[in-house]
This record gives sequence, structure tokens and C-alpha cells, in this order.
Amino acid sequence: MREFVIAILFLLLILLVLWQTLNKTRDEEAILDKLKAIFGDLF
Repeated sequence: MREFVIAILFLLLILLVLWQTLNKTRDEEAILDKLKAIFGDLF
């Protein structure tokens, strides 16, 4: 089950990177904060 959750988070990370590339914005820190919040809730 945990592997399934990690796979979903990995796909979300890829989508975030693609979204950033398309928008040509540089909010890596904001995305890292969001990911930390997500991982913090799960683990």
C-alpha cells in the first residue's frame, strides 16, 4: 500500500515539474513546501 502512495506522489511531482516548465515560473521553494506538507501528513 505504501508503494502505491509513493508512486502517486511521484507522478504528482512529475506533473508539478511539467506545470512549472509550461508556466515558466520559478517557484521551486513553494513546490518543495507543498511536498513537505504532503509527505508530513502521510509519514
